Amino acid sequence: MAWGHLSYVRRNLVESRRLMVEIGLKWTIWSVERKFFFFRETPLTVWLGGAYIAPQRGRRRRQRQSDASLSY
Repeated sequence: MAWGHLSYVRRNLVESRRLMVEIGLKWTIWSVERKFFFFRETPLTVWLGGAYIAPQRGRRRRQRQSDASLSY
């Protein structure tokens, strides 16, 4: 009797895991679709500008951090 209960629990675990996988797949597909839509809608100049601005911002932040660590 106890073994029957165990197999029932195991079957439920498998079912819930499958459900989680399905939900995760749906979520990833949805987020990827959203990203692609964003890429397609954004003009190329914005991407080039972001690619140019982002490293500058990162470099400035690193510079500030090194200055702060020197002053301490």
